[in-house]
Amino acid sequence: MKNLKLFFTILIVLAFSNRGFSQTLHAIIFASTDDPKIGKSVEKDLDNIKNELGEIAYYLYMDVDVVGGIGRDANKRTLIEVLNNLQCGPEDIVFFYYSGHGARSIDDSSKFPQMTFRAGDDQAYPLYKADELIASKKPKFRLIMGDLCNSVSPYISAKYDAGDGKSYVNEKGGNPALVYQNLFENVKGGVIVSSSKAGETSQAWGIGGAFTCCFLYELNELENDPANASWETLLERTKNTTLAETREADKMKQGQTPVFEINLTGGTNATTSSPVGVQSTNNPLINRLIQMADNGNDYSTRINLVNPTLQYFFSPSAIVETYSRNGNVLLTRETASDFLERVSTAHKLINFVELRTELDEKGKIKYLKLHEFYKQ
Repeated sequence: MKNLKLFFTILIVLAFSNRGFSQTLHAIIFASTDDPKIGKSVEKDLDNIKNELGEIAYYLYMDVDVVGGIGRDANKRTLIEVLNNLQCGPEDIVFFYYSGHGARSIDDSSKFPQMTFRAGDDQAYPLYKADELIASKKPKFRLIMGDLCNSVSPYISAKYDAGDGKSYVNEKGGNPALVYQNLFENVKGGVIVSSSKAGETSQAWGIGGAFTCCFLYELNELENDPANASWETLLERTKNTTLAETREADKMKQGQTPVFEINLTGGTNATTSSPVGVQSTNNPLINRLIQMADNGNDYSTRINLVNPTLQYFFSPSAIVETYSRNGNVLLTRETASDFLERVSTAHKLINFVELRTELDEKGKIKYLKLHEFYKQ
C-alpha cells in the first residue's frame, strides 16, 4: 500500500477547541496522473481535491488521514488493500475520490462505471463496490466521487481536452463553515456520484476533469446560500452545470450528465460555526511549519526554528513554490531558506496544503509545492 501522508499531507491549523470527541476525515484518493492521455488533467483534479479537503477539515476541525495511490500506484491491488485496511470510528467521515479511466461492460447493471486504471479488464473495479466496502466500515458519513468515463467499451477512448478554460475554483467567501457542517457533519449515511451516465465519456479539461471543476464551483457557490446547503441541491446544480459546460466544450454538443444516489438517514442543519483548535499531521516538516506560522508563538521562537527546519531539505537552495488554490497560478518561487524565513515572520499565515514533493536519493526534499492559508 502506498501511504500518501508524506506526499500530500493536508494541514489543519486552528486556535482552540471544545470538542469532547475525536473525528477523523479519511481521504482515499486514487489519481492516474501518469496516464499519457489524461494525466495532466488528472494532476489538476488532484490539486483541486486536496485543497478542498483542506478546506473541509479546516472548517470542521477534523484530523485528516490521507491514503491511496497516485500515478503508478493507482491500481486495483492498492485500492483493495487500502479499502480493506480502512478503520472508522462512529463519528468519522470517509471521502473517496477517483480520477482516471473508467468504463462499463455491456452486462453491468449499476448506473455507476468501473474504475479501470490502466484500461485493462483485470484492473477494473466497480465504483459502487468501493461504496459498499466503505459502508461496511460504518463511518458516520461517506462521499464516493469518481471522475471517469462510463462508456460501454473494452477499451477507453481518449478524453476531450478543452484547454485551459476558465477557473471554476473561487476564493473562499460567504459562510463556508456552515455549508461544510450541513453537508458533512450533520448528516449520516452516504452519497455516491460519478461524472457521466451510462454510455457517456467524461471530458478532461486543462484545468481538471469537467465534473470535478463543476462540482467544486457549485460547492463554492453554496457559500452564498448556506441555509440551503444540501446534497440534493449541490448535486442537482452540479449535474446541470456539468451538462451545460460540457455541451459548450463538445463540438458534437453531446456533453456529459453526472449520476448520483443520496442515501442519508438523518441530520439537521447547523446553526453555528465549528469550534477551532490546533492539529498536527504525520509529516514532521509540516508540523514544524505549523509551529513557525502565525499560530501563537512569539517571533523569536518562530525565527529560531528556521535553521533546524532546513534539515528536511537537501540544501538551503532547494526550491519551494506556492500556488493559488486551484493550482494554476504560481504565486512565489523561493529557495528553502527564503521560504522558511518568510514563514517565520509572515502575518496571519496559519495553514498549508502540500501539493507535490520531490525527494533526492537520501530522502531530502529538493522540490516542494504548497498552497497557503491565511487568517481573514
